[in-house]
Amino acid sequence: MPGTQLQTVLRSTKLSILLRVPNVEDAPALLNLLSDPQNTEFDPHAGNGSFQLAQIEGMVVRMRESADSDVPGRVNLVLVDTSDGDKVIGLGGFGHIATEGAKRIGDVGIMITPEARHKGYAAEAIKMSIDYAFQVLKLDQVTATMLAKNIPMRNLMDKQLKLTGTIRDGEFGQEVFYSVLPEEWI
Repeated sequence: MPGTQLQTVLRSTKLSILLRVPNVEDAPALLNLLSDPQNTEFDPHAGNGSFQLAQIEGMVVRMRESADSDVPGRVNLVLVDTSDGDKVIGLGGFGHIATEGAKRIGDVGIMITPEARHKGYAAEAIKMSIDYAFQVLKLDQVTATMLAKNIPMRNLMDKQLKLTGTIRDGEFGQEVFYSVLPEEWI
């Protein structure tokens, strides 16, 4: 059904966080997130602090357009701390969803502000996103790809989510690739 992803709000049952599709009003928080070198050092797509507010606003519009399509190519979600006045503290969800043959595959990720780290928010947001991928988006596979030097994200995937990655050569150097199928996730 068109537009159903725009209304997405995923509430954690364990922590005071939620995930939802971003609004243009979130652009300043996303600009701060993407301007912090602690957030962008391991993400070659994050612009290394070079984005301007108008660019972020344009990105949010494109994120919303995709979420409103019949077959979204992405479903980005902002991470909101509900214990702090609904403050946007991260960006996650699926920055890329593609069809390969008959399979729909989404690449999951999360980026959170440094002050929100080490509270379990990132792991919970990834778990919520993967549940959403299989239960609502009906994806056939979820992947996560990161630079091999991104030790914090690798620890989250390996130790907290108990997934096993494969090291391979990528466009930006060595990367680690994780993959999970619905039957493995249950």
